Parts: sequence; C-alpha cells; structure tokens
Amino acid sequence: MNLQGVTRLQKEYKQLSTSTSVQNFVAVPDSQNIFEWHYCIYGLLDSPYEGGFYHGKLIFPTEYPMKPPSILMITPSGRFQEKTRICLSISDFHPETWNPIWKVETIMTALVSFMNSDENSTGCVASTSAQKREYARASLRWNVERDGQEGFVRRFESFFAKMGINEETLQEREKKIEQSRKEEDDGNNFKNFLIMAGIAIVVSAIIAYRMSSGEGLDKEDVLEGATEL
Repeated sequence: MNLQGVTRLQKEYKQLSTSTSVQNFVAVPDSQNIFEWHYCIYGLLDSPYEGGFYHGKLIFPTEYPMKPPSILMITPSGRFQEKTRICLSISDFHPETWNPIWKVETIMTALVSFMNSDENSTGCVASTSAQKREYARASLRWNVERDGQEGFVRRFESFFAKMGINEETLQEREKKIEQSRKEEDDGNNFKNFLIMAGIAIVVSAIIAYRMSSGEGLDKEDVLEGATEL
C-alpha cells in the first residue's frame, strides 16, 4: 500500500472536516478503504438540480496523488450516467493533465462546476431541464430507499443537518413527488377528454351532414366516422 497516498487522503479528510469554506458538497472516505470516497452534491440553487441530493464516488489509485481518481455518480441526475466513469480533465481519463497538488476539494469543486454547465463528455447524458428537476425531486427518496445497497444514510447521516435533511424534508419531498404525479395524471386525463370530445364533434358533424343531404344514417356510418379518427 502506498503510505504517501494514505497519509495524503487522511490529511485531506481532516482538512475537509474542519473547513468552513466548502459549499455544495460533502465527501468522506469509506470506513474500510481510504482510497474509496463517497460524496453528496446538494444545494445547487437556481438550477434544474435545486433540491437534489446526488451521491457519487471517487476511486483513488494507490499511486495518488501522482495519479487522478475515477469519478462516478450513483444517483440519477439527468446529467450523468449512473455508476459510469465521467471524463473530466481532473479524472483518470486524462492523467496527462493531472496536477498532484490538486485535492479532493479541487476535484469536487470542478465536478460541481461541470455539472452546472452544458458541456458534454463521456459519462454524460442529455435531458431537459424539466427532467432534471424531476430527478432532483425524487433524488432524496431514491437515495434513502437504496441505503442498503449504496449506504447513503450510513455515510452522510452526520451531515444531514448541514445538508438541510430532516424528517420534515423527507415528508415534503414525498408530497412534491405525489403532486407532480397527480398533475401528470390530470394532464393525461384532460388529453383523453379532448380526444373523446373531438370524436363526438366529428360524429355529430357527420350525422348533421347526412341528415341535411337527405341521406340515411345507420350504425355502421357512425362507427365508420369514429374509426376514421
């Protein structure tokens, strides 16, 4: 094991734990493996990600800090493919541009900035702002429901107060998700109503035309008119 890497990461964790300047993310090493870190990005105000909590991983090579880490996001975001390495100038995709003086804080700051941009790269996905907002609304519940697999609560519970997560927050997220689904259902119901109303209008027009022209009208005529829609 690279003692330089272990010492460096331990020092960085201590610095992050006491830092008052870090915003929009928390990052902690795995309790069993100092080279695997978990982060949560949050508090991205005035963006499609507002209200979202995005859990991801930094996988450091044993040669760190001489080589860069892999960067992945676990929580669906509409910006990155889940559990897929993201290509950035500070990630393992570009060791030639890596600078050993860069730290976890540098990496996370760059990731947050890239997430808020429209720049495309390997590991990115395309989605609308509306889709990103829907992912943001669902992110906290998604993370909590998969705690047994990904350990969101176990890893970040001590930061919940800082992140603005409490029982009331969880309940409010549930209400927003249910409201969003209700609005979607209402929209679909209204769309179906318009379709049926359109059919009724066309059928009525056919009947009126046939009657005014002196033509007879039977059941098959009505069914044919509706089928043509």
